[in-house]
Amino acid sequence: MILKNRKSKKLAEGNVTVTEITSDFGNIKIKEKLNEKGGYAFSEYYCIDHALKVMNSVEVRRKTSTDVLYSANNIDADKLYSTILKNNELSKNEKGKNKLNTFYSDATNEEIRKICNLLTKTINDTKDDRDITETASVLSRLKIFRHNTTSVLAGVSQNLVFYFNPNMISINKSILSISGRNNEEYDEKVLTFVHEIEHIKQWASSDDNNDNGMEAGFCRKYDSVPVNSLWDQWILEAAAEIKMTDYLNTSAMVYAKKINYANSYMISETFGDNEYEALINSTFENDLDGAFKVLNISSDEEKADFLNMMYSIQISQYDCNDFWDYYQKQMGKTLADDERTGLRMDIRTDIIYDLTKKYYNDLLTGIKHRNIRDAETVFYLMKVWELDCCTHMVYTNTDAYEHAREYIL
Repeated sequence: MILKNRKSKKLAEGNVTVTEITSDFGNIKIKEKLNEKGGYAFSEYYCIDHALKVMNSVEVRRKTSTDVLYSANNIDADKLYSTILKNNELSKNEKGKNKLNTFYSDATNEEIRKICNLLTKTINDTKDDRDITETASVLSRLKIFRHNTTSVLAGVSQNLVFYFNPNMISINKSILSISGRNNEEYDEKVLTFVHEIEHIKQWASSDDNNDNGMEAGFCRKYDSVPVNSLWDQWILEAAAEIKMTDYLNTSAMVYAKKINYANSYMISETFGDNEYEALINSTFENDLDGAFKVLNISSDEEKADFLNMMYSIQISQYDCNDFWDYYQKQMGKTLADDERTGLRMDIRTDIIYDLTKKYYNDLLTGIKHRNIRDAETVFYLMKVWELDCCTHMVYTNTDAYEHAREYIL
């Protein structure tokens, strides 16, 4: 952004000189180049319209149950415990897509009880995130097992199994203790489990029927699409970790890059009408329509831009083999590793362009409406944004600079 022929006057505020911006808003404008660039160069290979068509043709019948609730409209730990014990036994006889993972093993009753207590407290304390009856419904179908061969501490599967690896939890605890990186207030297991509990709240969108796709928050995944461009796992993970840190008043442990993208989106909304964590809260909506409402996205153009941005970030954070397979098939060539890396950097640049345009356009609106009155604040806000962009584009790195130069020059 540039200040051009600015009419202003100096005001002394204590020891600080403030340059007041006059109402001559026409002399303040965004770089023309920034507005000329737009869109997502690879979006034609995302097949979003195809995925939306499948989504709109699929009937999702979410199950409802209040079995784990008591009269005060809270989760009851005893009811949840007995329900999960029952579900565990029933799940051992499942066949087909819902067949229990071979590597699962029984958790002890004490382990299940402790997890149920943590589930109950966390969900009751945070029930404003989404309708408690929806969360109760998914809890009524939840199972809890050990998974002694997984490399992660814990997780929640699409079949609504809360699994954990006691060995990995123990090893991780020892490593953190030796390195001095352990959390002084909370056991690592609590931090991990609360993160997974946030995922359970997202899975409340699921109808537990894998034949019609997967539903988590507003995200969707199908077997019948060339590219699963509605499955934005990065925001599900970022939101779960951010919600965990909010609830426990602690720092994030994992998913730093994904959280950075979520934060950048939220910073770009600084001058808009949305609550700061609208994007995070949208992951507790049942579908895209609910998410768009939370995010104040109404026009078809805004919806398309949002979906393109979300999946572009997904490509930057995950392998997304279905996208790369489709792209290579359409291009009639196999990409070398360095070519794929270069394309991901180009996609990343498109993301930052999109967010930057929104940030600066909204900043100018704030100036126009006299919410921001001095040039020093404007330049400070510009600095904040440019530093944030640098964390993504890393244009001080020679290789990254070649893909970012159009943005920064």
